Amino acid sequence: MGIFDQDPARSVSRFECKYYVQPPTVDAMRRFMAPFMKPDEFAARCEGYRYTVCSLYLDSPDLRLYRNTAEGNKNRFKLRMRRYNDGPGDPVYLEIKRRIDSVIYKQRCRVDEGLARALLEGRVPCSPDESLDEVGREFKRLAEGISALPTIRVKYIREAYESLAGDR
Repeated sequence: MGIFDQDPARSVSRFECKYYVQPPTVDAMRRFMAPFMKPDEFAARCEGYRYTVCSLYLDSPDLRLYRNTAEGNKNRFKLRMRRYNDGPGDPVYLEIKRRIDSVIYKQRCRVDEGLARALLEGRVPCSPDESLDEVGREFKRLAEGISALPTIRVKYIREAYESLAGDR
């Protein structure tokens, strides 16, 4: 199992705060938060506490999911396929990320690259869908409901931290 494996049925809810920090400020920010934060469990196992995240976002032909975000709708969802380290053979995670008011809920399941590719090409059997778990079937249902297509690929290096107080 890789460092990003987790119970595929696990649903995570949290409040998210994301910031863009100007490069000259990064070292000072790390020093400031050191007494309060630690690298998250995945970053702690990586060189320099950083890892690659590669996401393929799916959306409807009319970009409904993007427009829900751009218009600031409080209740919305995103569909993405995510990989860490983006190497051949690395697992793919199907993720449903929902926002309900100010809380973020994320569900995901791990699939192999072949199944992810088959989903994108519409080749996964409809019923029974034995190759997908409950989250995977919900991902497929939502994707089919909006005629989702691969829309944008985002790749970046993540440096993630969590509270030392145990409050995710």
